[in-house]
Amino acid sequence: MKCLLLLTLILSSVFCHAQQAAIGSAALTNKQSILNDRAFFLFPASAENKVRSTGIMSAGTNMNAETRIVFDVEDMRMVFFAQELYATCSGSLLNHSLKDDRDDFKSRVLTDSDSLVSVLSTPLSFDTTQKAILVNTLLVKTADKTVFRISAFITQAAFREKDEFLKLSERVFSSLSKGSRKLNSKARTESWPVYDGAKTFSITVPEGYIITKDAGHDFEVLKFRKICEIGDTSFASLMVYTGHHPSYFYTEQGFSIAQAEKIKGNFLDRKVEWLYFKDEARRLYIREQQIPYDKLGEGTIFHVAILADKPEAIAELSSIVGQMKLKK
Repeated sequence: MKCLLLLTLILSSVFCHAQQAAIGSAALTNKQSILNDRAFFLFPASAENKVRSTGIMSAGTNMNAETRIVFDVEDMRMVFFAQELYATCSGSLLNHSLKDDRDDFKSRVLTDSDSLVSVLSTPLSFDTTQKAILVNTLLVKTADKTVFRISAFITQAAFREKDEFLKLSERVFSSLSKGSRKLNSKARTESWPVYDGAKTFSITVPEGYIITKDAGHDFEVLKFRKICEIGDTSFASLMVYTGHHPSYFYTEQGFSIAQAEKIKGNFLDRKVEWLYFKDEARRLYIREQQIPYDKLGEGTIFHVAILADKPEAIAELSSIVGQMKLKK
């Protein structure tokens, strides 16, 4: 009986070791879309696309902005997390990575074919104090020169098989293939339904901007982002919230209403007194206002907010707001 038990334990240990040793060489048969068809990668068969959980007061995951692929082995987990960077790279992606990574990562070109360039960056040391330990990052430049990032993280339990998960992440990243969706940043007019589509925003978008939409339980947010060169630290964004419980940004940034300059303007068919805040030392400029709009239902409020690091960007985004229309 003791011999049988010992044999069982030995076989179990051998099976467990063999299974873990196979992590790095697992068959990649599971093709997954990344960032709503911006690109594709191959994953192990059991890997799943699982969106991050959000609270009832938060917007749901925008599949154009992020993708989360989860791969579990016993008590171990690897998560691949992709993010749209809303950036372009007109030069060498490797040179950017080498400059950005400095002495913390080892970077090299992994893919350079079929109009795709990718650079793999591996940490020279791993931060095991984190619940999610970064083991590899891939920057991808697509045919339109826009860039996204996908990173591989493992749990602390998985760190004991770090080398196998490193091998797996590199194989997954090497399976990169191009997708059909591109970022449209040309000058154009876009239509965005509000709520159930009974009304639609018509928006004249200048060249260089992207619009995305986040939706929560009872609200929607249009986000306007300017496409910048990767590594550019300037910022300019416009947000149009439609809902019932907006919050001003100026209070979050340490301003008081007494610091506001009031500027007359309009939004849709309403006259608006915009609140304008500036802090030149922080290079922070905000223009915002909340506008009640019962035509979309009792208690509905538009919150229009512009944040930028220079006044010229505030003016450019204000021009977009001034041309917005709400149509049936």
